[in-house]
Amino acid sequence: MNGYLRLFIPIFGFAIFLVSTPAWAGEDPAKIIVTDDIIYRKPVDTINCRKNVYLVFTWNDLGDGIHKATAIWYNPDGEQENEYDLKFVSSTKRARNWISLSFLNEQQKRELLLADIHKVRLNGEWKAKVFLDGDFIAEKKFNVECE
Repeated sequence: MNGYLRLFIPIFGFAIFLVSTPAWAGEDPAKIIVTDDIIYRKPVDTINCRKNVYLVFTWNDLGDGIHKATAIWYNPDGEQENEYDLKFVSSTKRARNWISLSFLNEQQKRELLLADIHKVRLNGEWKAKVFLDGDFIAEKKFNVECE
């Protein structure tokens, strides 16, 4: 009887793990790059605060239907700066899309004095947490510099 219970418990625990694991487990659900150029999509580690930062997603093994990608942006103080949801429809196993964050609005980019006020708050290591359909996918870190 004890031998049976020892065998049954690991199998039962394994079955629970499989049920609670997302369908894409064991594979990378997405390739995510941080860039400041949406056209060429070259990955960067440091971004000038006068440019937008883009998270470019290539989603793998998606099911058909509507999906929601969420990016939560955290400033160098660790405080949530912004959150953005992107809903998209996938009819293939692979999809590509992006989410962006602008540090300064167009007026601040033109008026250097206003931009200087924000420099101290923007400089440093930022991070973005990425979720797909409510499941955590990845955390991407990047540096922001204001000149």
